[in-house]
Amino acid sequence: MALIVGYKGVEGIDIDHSSLIHADNVDIKDIPLNEFKMSENLIERALLVEWENLQMHYKNGNSEGFEKSSEIIASYLFDKSHDIIKLVKFLDIPSFIVHEVKNDADPKRLTQILRLAINIITAGDQEVFLFFHQQNFFSCVDSFMNSQNTTLITCAVILISSVLDDYVRIGVKPPFDFSPNKISEVVDFFFIRGPLFCLLGNILCEIPSLDNINEYIQLGFNILKPVDNYNRFFEGIDYVLHLDFPKFWPLIRANLELLYSFVFCKSLTSENMIISNSLNVMTLLNNLIENYKVAKQEIVPNLPFKDLLMIAEIQKPKVLSLSIKLLAKTVKHHIFEAQILFESSVYHNIIDIFENGQVDEKISCMLLVLKLFDALGDDGNLSIFLCNDFFQILVDFIDPSLEKQFFSTLKLINVLINKQPELIQCCDESLIRSLEEMKINTSNEKILSYITSVMKLIHDSQENTF
Repeated sequence: MALIVGYKGVEGIDIDHSSLIHADNVDIKDIPLNEFKMSENLIERALLVEWENLQMHYKNGNSEGFEKSSEIIASYLFDKSHDIIKLVKFLDIPSFIVHEVKNDADPKRLTQILRLAINIITAGDQEVFLFFHQQNFFSCVDSFMNSQNTTLITCAVILISSVLDDYVRIGVKPPFDFSPNKISEVVDFFFIRGPLFCLLGNILCEIPSLDNINEYIQLGFNILKPVDNYNRFFEGIDYVLHLDFPKFWPLIRANLELLYSFVFCKSLTSENMIISNSLNVMTLLNNLIENYKVAKQEIVPNLPFKDLLMIAEIQKPKVLSLSIKLLAKTVKHHIFEAQILFESSVYHNIIDIFENGQVDEKISCMLLVLKLFDALGDDGNLSIFLCNDFFQILVDFIDPSLEKQFFSTLKLINVLINKQPELIQCCDESLIRSLEEMKINTSNEKILSYITSVMKLIHDSQENTF
């Protein structure tokens, strides 16, 4: 096994950078490592031990041992409290990686080396990246895309994706063939869908002047294949959400738009298919919006308003609740389409849903009514909610044991009273008791604020009546 020395030295140790030592008989113990071996830093000393172990395992063909040492080294690399990369450079681990990638033909060993490379490059600085670039390392990695070994392809895809921004930063064209035709050759390898999706996201983000951008968008859609298998789409989305989500937004948005066109198209699918597919898609959208701030900012304004309304009009359990909830979230961005909502059966059935619907449907309707008052407070179509009957339904719905439900109901009650002060007459003793009970049991400042506001209105009304 060749140990290559000479990549990078450290202060106090003079290494000849112009020469590379290629000698099978060179042992790491013969290299002047006293600065590190005598270090009080246990991580530095442990890294030395694992580096020795890794080379020994590699020489002996012990893949399990190599992988274990590689994982341990990787865990040290991301300890930001110490300059471990300085030691990595001195040990010449990058040169070792380059040499073996260029000279080893065994896919399993290459995969192990690439995993180590991914960790070194990800944890390293620009100097580490430039060294790999100057050694034509990434051209070798690109050739692995032609492999039939899915694990090796996956490592290559991850590595290529991780350095695209480095190439953009130094203004050099990346040495990769990431043409749509090239990428499409590996689309059918099921286990690399997440990393490949990330690669496409990086391409769209880092190289915005692509002439064939639509091909990449369509390719991303093909990778996740939502039409054929929704789980692949959801898993792919989930994969990138655990990474740098904003970087992949162009691809996610394009995929969602294609998804809308398929899921909500009556001419392509039956009503039962629409219900089934839309439930999956709306669940995904709701999870994205509620769990990721950037997703909320990007998705909500562009939700398919008319399609959601069409789904809501089917009035099936679960689908009704989710579609109304998403309509509520996006309604302020579709003010000019509000008349379509006002003329729909969904809108005219809201009061009936409050009386006879499921709890989640009632809460979704409350959210929609609130958002409508926020966006179109003076619109005459909203007058159907400014009546005693509807107000009494809300009062009866108050439940101090359910904080989320209580908050939504109280917020709407407060809005209606401010719009129609006469409604305060419907506030009976049971409502006052519920408000007092919740005031004692909650620490939620927003709820306390609404309780105070409503109780003040009730108190002022009683004084005026007296």
